[in-house]
Amino acid sequence: EHASKNALLDLIALDFPKLPAFVSVLVTARPEMDVRRKLASLRPTVLDAEEYASECSRDVDAYLRHVLTPHVQDERRLSSAVQAVTAKSNGLFLYLDFVREKLDRGDFAVDALPDGLPGVYEEQLKRVLGDEGLGDAESETRRVVEAVVTAQVPLHATLELPGLSDVDESHVLRIVKNLSQLL
Repeated sequence: EHASKNALLDLIALDFPKLPAFVSVLVTARPEMDVRRKLASLRPTVLDAEEYASECSRDVDAYLRHVLTPHVQDERRLSSAVQAVTAKSNGLFLYLDFVREKLDRGDFAVDALPDGLPGVYEEQLKRVLGDEGLGDAESETRRVVEAVVTAQVPLHATLELPGLSDVDESHVLRIVKNLSQLL
């Protein structure tokens, strides 16, 4: 996957300048130096969330009003819900999508929403792993997750992950299968 991302970045850097002038392309990426360096010749417009904070805030407000209006008709309650969800989201649309999914399932209560993405992830981990979550520092689940999240490139579940986590291959596969419910 890492190699295919680099290949895509190379394609963008080399071939996009050949496109007609009327074609515009939106590329999203983390502000990593190698990405910036490879795309510099395209003279990209960088949209920084801090620089455009007021525009981002308006987008969050408009999106929430759009998704909440069918569920909250009273304007005062709607404004209150928008304000509360905005505060919990920290302006992240990934969190707002989580809220939209809860609305679609009919499982929405502002007071019950987790605080930020860390709260969403904690909620999902508890759903998949139970109340014990990742367990203590010695648990196999924690060791597998730590190996995955600290790796710079994706790991092969049977060739690399057992050795890096010091967990038996059959246990690694069971843990990965359980964790795949998060995705």
